This record gives sequence, C-alpha cells and structure tokens, in this order.
Amino acid sequence: MAYSPARLDEIEKCIKMGQFSQAQSMFKQIRIKDIPRKYALRASSLARRCGKVNTSLMILNPIVRANKAILKPATSEEIVDYAFSLHRVGATVEAKKLFTNGDLLNIQQALFYYSIVLFSSWDYEKAIPYLEKYLNDSELDHYKAAIGKANLASALIFVGRQGEAQALIEEVLGYSKKQRLSLLEDHCTELQAQLFMSLGQANETLKCLQRGSAPNLIESSSLGLWTQKWSAIAEATLSPDNKSKQKLLDLQELARKQGQFEVDRDCDFYLAKIFGDQERVKKLYFGTPFKDYLTRLKGLQSGSMPNSYDLKLEVGFGGETLDLSTFERLSSAQPVAMSQLDREVLISLTRDFYKPRSLGSLFGDVFEEEYYDPFHSPNRMYQVVFRANEKFRDQGLDLCVLSSEFGYTLGTQKGFQLRVTRDEAEVALSADMRRYKKSLPCSRPFSILDLQNVSGSSRRSLQRFLEKEVAKGTVERIGAGRSTKYKFVA
Repeated sequence: MAYSPARLDEIEKCIKMGQFSQAQSMFKQIRIKDIPRKYALRASSLARRCGKVNTSLMILNPIVRANKAILKPATSEEIVDYAFSLHRVGATVEAKKLFTNGDLLNIQQALFYYSIVLFSSWDYEKAIPYLEKYLNDSELDHYKAAIGKANLASALIFVGRQGEAQALIEEVLGYSKKQRLSLLEDHCTELQAQLFMSLGQANETLKCLQRGSAPNLIESSSLGLWTQKWSAIAEATLSPDNKSKQKLLDLQELARKQGQFEVDRDCDFYLAKIFGDQERVKKLYFGTPFKDYLTRLKGLQSGSMPNSYDLKLEVGFGGETLDLSTFERLSSAQPVAMSQLDREVLISLTRDFYKPRSLGSLFGDVFEEEYYDPFHSPNRMYQVVFRANEKFRDQGLDLCVLSSEFGYTLGTQKGFQLRVTRDEAEVALSADMRRYKKSLPCSRPFSILDLQNVSGSSRRSLQRFLEKEVAKGTVERIGAGRSTKYKFVA
C-alpha cells in the first residue's frame, strides 16, 4: 500500500482508541522507503507507540546512522526519538550515549525520555533533576505536566522524599479526577499505595486501594498487577502467615506470565523482608544488575554474602553445574570448549535472573563496540544463538538459549545449574589473564593486541579491564597512546 499522510492520521487514531493490532497491521502495509523525510519523525514515533519498535528504528536509522553524508543530517528531535526507540528494543547503553552527546538534553522531550531510560535501571535519583527541568518549561501542556509530575513522584518515593511525593500525587490526582482521566487516576492510586508502604503504613495502603478505582482494574493490565502487588504486600505485612505468603507467590507466577518482571523481583524483595528468607536475598543480590536497587538489600541480609550463587535453571535440579568464572564442569573440573561469543551469551543471560535479555541488550553485550542495526542485528543475533546452542549440544551440556516474546532466557530439559559470581565478565577475563601471565616473565611488557589474541575478548572490554587492574596495582601501564604497553606487577 502506498504511503500517504492520511495513513499516519488513521494509525494515530487507532492508537488513541487502543486499537494497537489494527495500527500494527496498517504499518505492515506501508513500505518504509516510501515515507518522505519530513514525515519520518512522526512515523517513527507512531510505530513505537503501537509496539513496532524495530520498524521505528528502521525508519530513522538511515538518517541517524547514515553511512555517508546526506543532504540534510539528522535533527536533534530525530536523534532523540531514535535513542528512545533504541532503549525500547533494549539497546539502552547505545541510547544513553546518544542522549548524553552534545546538547540533546536541552530538548524538552529528551528530558522526559531520558528519565524513563534511567527508571528502567532503578536510577531514580539521577532521573529527578531531568524531570524537574522538564516540568520547569512554562509551555508544557497540562496533561504532559501531569504525567511528568506522576513520574517525579515515583522517583521521590524511591529516594525517600515522601513529603514532596505526596504533594505531587494529590495535585495530579485532583487533575485526573477533574479531567476524568481514569488511567492516570489509577496510576496515582497505585503511587499512593506505594508511598504508604514506604512509610510502613500497611493499613493505609489497603484503605487507599479500597477507596480508589484501582480494585476495578482488570487483572490482565500491568497497572492492575502493580496494585495487586501492593495489596498483597500490605496483607502479608499485617499478617505474615502461609496464606499471605502464598498470595505473593501466586502473584509472582502471574507477573512472569504477563511479562511484568519488576513485579516478580519486588515480590522476592518483600518475601525476603517480611519472612526473613535469606535465599531470596542472595538471589536478588546476584541476580539484580541495578546498583541502586541493591542498596535496599543492606538491611535484609544476615551476615556477609557468599562469593558465588548457584542458579538452578529448573526447580527440581538434578543435573551438572558449569562454573562461569572458569567455564569448567564442577563434577570433573574440565573446561568446556567455547568461543568468546558463546561465553558472552552465557554471561549476558545470567546478569539478570528475573528479566529475559532483550534482543538489543543481548546484542550490546556480545558486540559491545558496534551500533545496533535494525536491518541486520536481529538476524545476526539469531545466528549467534543458533551456533551457541549447537556448541552446548556438542559439549553434552543440558543447556540451551530460549527465545520468547519477552526476550532470551536459558533453559534445560532435565536440570542444569550455573555457578555465578557477582561480576562474571571480569572473572572470565581474569582467568584468561592468569593463563597469559604463566607464559611470560613478569618483566615482559605486552600490548592489548597481545592479550586480545590470547583471550579473544573485544578491545574495549580489555581496555576497561586493564584500567581497573592498573588502579588496583596488579598491572603497570607503560607509555601512552597507540604505543601503550602493560606489564604484570610481580
């Protein structure tokens, strides 16, 4: 079907009415190359809003990542939109670099988008100044301001500024009721529940949810699941018995089915907090890659954390264990033959025990020096995963990479276990360096290329690792620039 501006109007109308499947079908009928440049930004935004994130990237990629000079370079607004779509596909590291390059964060929409990116890694404190700057714009319309204030309230709750959060929630709640914005009103109710729980007021949490419209939310909606979470947590806090515990466990199962993985993670946090479950504390510690989230565990853990955690890929575990610090079978201490790509895939898929690795994030972990390409990266990752699964079978490992609508996870048929350390990537590199050190006198300098030839790791990974080793005093830097050499400290 030929492109026309009216077609975008129809798609936007479908999105506003919640008819996302119809909007997606309409996008499938448009050839991307037929979209004129002046409509590219709008088309990209609409594609992302209806769930076709890779299509959104395809529209703007030839402009933002042009292989050669083009007559009209990408505008700041186009780069901002492209960066947010990168985040949505999981290429968040690349997205952050785009957002923080140049003056992009002086653009109003960039401030809001970047705060959402920071939210995804629980970095609420860093997001607050960007939201405050966003809200300081006098030309911001009332609805966008209300959304911004609701997000700011969420961040303020997390960092312990409850008084400021309460004032914002009440303001937005009044606006949403006056304008009959039921979804925003429900969101404010959920925020109030969260606020009361952060203050340890479980009774007030339940009262808030009962008098609001939140109980009427359908269970399949993500917002409804969050309100159910606070209700179950409040009930367990007031009556920590087997019944309330089972309710949280059932909610976790529902969250996983619906792809609400942060609800799953938070349920484990409160199961640990309310019932003193130290195994869940360890799982959260080793399986959560967000520094700010991990600060919440300090008051929960009993004693020091172990050096490693055995991640069971099946509850009824009965198989072997692979140590990701050495890539050896624990039963025989024999190394498993794997390429560096296979190793990177395994390390990436064990960074977060709760959330499947999205296509963009897996690509960024495996090919960290490259940009995500919406035209070629998906098929390239398919090939990497296919070859990794072949390698696991060849090595006799009851292990495979699974793909679902939510992303990539690790699976097993009979049972498999992975021994995970807090920073698997560094430990793996350190093992390579130990093997390399054995073959050289301590006094002999080496280059990054020398080490790269032995380890098979990317240059950027080795640079980052060597900088840390220099700081620790285990490696000495000699020279500068391209002639830089290193040597091990005896």
